[in-house]
Amino acid sequence: SRFRDLCCRHAFVERRGVQIMKCRGPGQHGYVLLGCGACLLLMVPVSMLFFNMMLAREVRAVFDLTPGAQYYGEFNSFARRSTTDPDPQQYGVYIFNITNPDSFVRGAKPVVREVGPFVYDRGCNRTNLTWSADEDQLAYQEDHFVTFRAPCEVGEDPGTGPGYSCSVMSDDQQFVVPDLVFQGIYHAAGQLDFCELAAGGGHTWAREAWQTRGCDAAASLLQRSLVDIFYTLPAIRRGVFDRHRLQEQVFFTRRTARELAFGYEDEALTELVRCDADAMRLDERLCELLSGGKENCTVYLPQCRASGVHQELCNDVEDLRDIMQVLRTECPFRKVAPRRFKGLGLLNTSVVAGNTVDRTNVVKTGKVSKEDAFQLRKRFGMSAVVLCPNEQGLPGDPCPDFAYPIQPYKDHNTSLASGSYGERFQLQSKGSGGVPLWVDRLTRSVQLEKTDTKGSSYGVATDRWELGKSELLNSSLNNDNDLYFQYGPSGFFNYSMANHRIPTFYSQPHFYGVEDEEVVDNVIGLSAPDPEAHAFHAEIEPITGMALSYAYRLQMNLAPTSIQAGSLTRFFFHTETLFGPLDNYRGKLYVPVAWVDDGHGASASAAAAWKASLGVILVAKNWCEVGFAGIGALLMILGIMLWASVNWKRSQRVAGSDLDSNPLMVP
Repeated sequence: SRFRDLCCRHAFVERRGVQIMKCRGPGQHGYVLLGCGACLLLMVPVSMLFFNMMLAREVRAVFDLTPGAQYYGEFNSFARRSTTDPDPQQYGVYIFNITNPDSFVRGAKPVVREVGPFVYDRGCNRTNLTWSADEDQLAYQEDHFVTFRAPCEVGEDPGTGPGYSCSVMSDDQQFVVPDLVFQGIYHAAGQLDFCELAAGGGHTWAREAWQTRGCDAAASLLQRSLVDIFYTLPAIRRGVFDRHRLQEQVFFTRRTARELAFGYEDEALTELVRCDADAMRLDERLCELLSGGKENCTVYLPQCRASGVHQELCNDVEDLRDIMQVLRTECPFRKVAPRRFKGLGLLNTSVVAGNTVDRTNVVKTGKVSKEDAFQLRKRFGMSAVVLCPNEQGLPGDPCPDFAYPIQPYKDHNTSLASGSYGERFQLQSKGSGGVPLWVDRLTRSVQLEKTDTKGSSYGVATDRWELGKSELLNSSLNNDNDLYFQYGPSGFFNYSMANHRIPTFYSQPHFYGVEDEEVVDNVIGLSAPDPEAHAFHAEIEPITGMALSYAYRLQMNLAPTSIQAGSLTRFFFHTETLFGPLDNYRGKLYVPVAWVDDGHGASASAAAAWKASLGVILVAKNWCEVGFAGIGALLMILGIMLWASVNWKRSQRVAGSDLDSNPLMVP
């Protein structure tokens, strides 16, 4: 009775003339707890909807490219960071010095020693920013500039990118690398249509003579003669008659890190491209050599034919003389051969003064359609980026000498300016699917794929996106890559057509992603690839699509082959081919030249803006969702427990004989 008095509130009701006391205790309060818990649980989806609306509004207000958005300031000042910035944008350049050039030309595998980083702090001033009428497109121009970061102090570690602290040494140090300028001239000569040139220049006799022998034979003879003139002839004059030393001089050159990063030219070959009078005397140089420096071709060739000695050599010189008569008139090299090798293609437009070329870039802001936000529509003033076969300037420059631009790949659409400009991405729903990225170094866009790796930049959570595996597959495994001439081993981008037909292939550094072990084993001296140091990747914040840090890393490789020796080379060095042992690799030799780590660390200002806007909303959203769900569930559990354990039915009927015996029954 005492327990009931403590636990019950007495309430009397009358049923059938009898008063009954009902006990109402905590069990009845369980219904209240259940109701409150249910209401709090219903608040979870309501709060999610509310905060998601706030996030979407804040993303538009802060991180869009529309005029009023705060991110516009970050975009506009993207490159105006000094070298003292804790997270500068940088190029980290690494050179592969060939340490065994002599044994390589004899058939040994190349032995490389990686030297780097050579660090260049970079930026790009964005100017003339204008929006379309509907604010869905932003047009702008940008000037790229670089500053070399001083070499490390004794004992100082440059670290790894992004965020190098210093350079390993001065960038004027020279290294032994494949001579890509010669490769460019040699392959350009192989593309000349001599018969068409002869007809265009009125040299009917030359056209008729070579049509019977095959027009391609003239181009082949010219290729062989280039080796004779620019390498064999100087070697003979120096008294060098060792063919291995000759091959070493043809294949290799000594270049500085700066030259490999920004480009270089060879004076003698450049004179040939420009059709300088002395450079176009290839035939006369041979005649002078063969006559002991006494005769020109007009005098020497009749004597050579009459002597009956060295007829093959004399015939080739005579054929070359006919070819040079046409070339001196038409000067075709100026339209098909590069005046300089552009190296890794690092841009430094600040060295160009008074340049009026329109290099307008156009990017979608997402104001009208979010699906194509942050996607390029023009790059360097071009909707479809084309290149000059005789390129000497910057992207977007008119081709010199009225040369026709070329497509870098098979199809016009393969080089359409598309994909992200590299700092913002429009992520698919729930982060699934790939995202496109435009890569200047490849003159195309590539797909990045999300990995399971999570990261953090300045306390902001990020997802790691890496170069999609399908992008690097051989065309037999991914038919779409047939448009990009990817016919060799998987793991490479074929950039040969875009690079003046020089057999140039890009991969990730240290052959990261190349699964053909034979390719990897054919180069000695490379350390095993490390995803953290060598992967092409970006750390992307999943809500805004901002790349808080990225490292777009690519390694340039040369796939060399043997070449036919000219008549002078055959005569003095007794060999039919140069670099014959290269054929033993069966297309599995890729000689690394250099690689670039193009990236930047997280922007402190961008991370601070994220924390002050989206970060606050996300914290409130998480707390509300967890609070509503947790407290609601707790109340419901308590309500059920109270209802089950305490609220029992305490009703008893008052009947005649029971009234005295039951103290809870009152008459």
